[in-house]
Amino acid sequence: MAARDDHGGGIEYRGTGYYAGLSAALVIAAALLAFAVQNTGAVTVEFLWLDVTAPLFAWVIGASLLAVIADELVGLIWRDRERDRLSRAAAGVRDESTTATEPGATDVGAAAPAAADLAEQTHRYTESRR
Repeated sequence: MAARDDHGGGIEYRGTGYYAGLSAALVIAAALLAFAVQNTGAVTVEFLWLDVTAPLFAWVIGASLLAVIADELVGLIWRDRERDRLSRAAAGVRDESTTATEPGATDVGAAAPAAADLAEQTHRYTESRR
């Protein structure tokens, strides 16, 4: 939430004090803890030439952590490419994925009037990720 600062004229940011992501993480952590306490039996997993025995909760938590890591890596790559695409568009460079059948695809100069708007979008996007 943004509000004008009465003293300096700048913008002061105030939060609500409630973090939905943190609340969801606490609920998921509590559910995983309950699952771990109730599922301590050993399970053997066979993969290729490996036979590994571990408690069921260890397999589930391990798979969950691998999924989170994979998701974050994919998101990191996507955000990096999106940031590069927006930067190129703001500079007036045509995107490689643009085809000649799309409106304005043959006229690189057509992006010039919108460059200031795209630069602003890029700036807001970058600032929101900090």
